[in-house]
Order: sequence, then structure tokens, then C-alpha cells
Amino acid sequence: MPLLDPSGDVYSLGVILYELLTGRHPFTYHAGQVKDVLAKMIPERQAPPPMVRRHNRAVSPAVEAIVRKCLEPDPARRYQHARDLKEDLERQLEKQAAGGTSGSLRSGRRASQVGAATTRAWRR
Repeated sequence: MPLLDPSGDVYSLGVILYELLTGRHPFTYHAGQVKDVLAKMIPERQAPPPMVRRHNRAVSPAVEAIVRKCLEPDPARRYQHARDLKEDLERQLEKQAAGGTSGSLRSGRRASQVGAATTRAWRR
């Protein structure tokens, strides 16, 4: 797999989704010398993706699975096409709107704003 490919964009979107849903960065911030920081960051990024519901129980297990798939350390295990991610997100938004999920992308008015903005961006 090439060093730069679309799976890097999926990973970045996973970081953004994680931050939107939890209000925090998915990984620990490390300061110091580059070699020391990298020595801490690399193993953390190679571990299984962080749990979203640990910080926001209102997130459904399905949405958590979507975010965690975006954050997979192995690019081959991430969404291979933005279209597939879009379809999963839309499916969850439809379930939320129909009241068919035990949780939400994020509780309250912010959920609909995030969901609407995400859907509009993907439809462009």
C-alpha cells in the first residue's frame, strides 16, 4: 500500500468525528523532543482505536464502530472508499431520525447540526 492514499483522509475524518462526538482528541498529546514523542506516539497509534462511548454514552454502538473503523491503524481495515463511509453514516442518520437506534450521534440540537453538515458535505 502506498504511503499516501485516500485511507489517510478517512483516518483524519475519524479523528474529527471522534473529537465532535467526545469533545477530546482520540490520542494523548505528547510534548518533548521529536524522537521521544514519536517513541510514544507510534505504539499508541498502532493499538486498537479508542472507544468513543467511554466518553459519550449517548453515541450508539453502530456510530462508535464507524468512527473506530476510520481510526483503524491498518489502512487496509479502514473504509476503502469514502462512498462506503458515507453510506454507513447516512444509514445511522436515517435510523436516528426514525427513532430506531439506542443512542445518537450526539445528544440534543448539536447532533442534528453535525449530522446535517456531514450529510451536506458528503453529497457535494
